[in-house]
Amino acid sequence: MNLVKIKNSIMWFLKSFIWLTPLVILIDQISKLLADKYLVLSGEPISIIPGIINFRLEHNKGMAFSILSDTDARWLLPTISVIASIGIIIYLILKYKNLSLFYRIIGYVILGGCMGNAIDRLFFKDGVIDFIEFGFVEFATFNIADSCLVVGILILAIKMIYDDFKKEKKPKVENETNKDN
Repeated sequence: MNLVKIKNSIMWFLKSFIWLTPLVILIDQISKLLADKYLVLSGEPISIIPGIINFRLEHNKGMAFSILSDTDARWLLPTISVIASIGIIIYLILKYKNLSLFYRIIGYVILGGCMGNAIDRLFFKDGVIDFIEFGFVEFATFNIADSCLVVGILILAIKMIYDDFKKEKKPKVENETNKDN
């Protein structure tokens, strides 16, 4: 392979934003390992931004807000995480050329979050490592992967609603113009 092909491949990789998925996974896993090593399980929170963000180590064997954490189906959540990750990968591959850069970036971030928690569910017997909590409201403890999933899905939903709204507005304007003629 010559230098031009290598350069072109690197440029495509950087411009495609595919690197976001491994970056999210890496940041998520490193932060969880550090939290697991340096924080005390269910101990007093460490204030990061006083009154806003605290760090406190928790292990979550369930889903969001510990849903299904009491179930004996230890295989269920890792299976759901793996199937969701595979589904997102297949969707991104099949629709890659038709997706705008915005939708691809959001897809990669959501995929990184999904895979980050899937890794915990597959390899850690105590479940997903959570360590971030809000100091100003009673809310579940969460992690970087959770943040990427939730924020990514919210942004995706808002963008999809906006696109639909924009699409519905356009034909009405065209129809009104045609009626005047």
